[in-house]
Amino acid sequence: MTADIAGLILKSGRSGVELALFVLLPVMIVMLTTMRLLEGWGVLDRIVKITALLNASVRFAGIGRSCHVAGDVCEFCRTGSDLDHDG
Repeated sequence: MTADIAGLILKSGRSGVELALFVLLPVMIVMLTTMRLLEGWGVLDRIVKITALLNASVRFAGIGRSCHVAGDVCEFCRTGSDLDHDG
């Protein structure tokens, strides 16, 4: 009984590792490569601008209400170097 449970656990662990290595890892590599190419071509920047405008039109919180859409800069949208000083 205990040996059956241990064998089942080991078999399921092996199946999980095989799934991760032979299915998920190649998919992740292809997706990362695609994202890097799209980023290099500027496609992701255009997608962000379009989705920001769409989100602003329906007043979703987050990117749609960000000050980037309005064109000014608030504390939330400043870079870390802007927030580091005490002034």
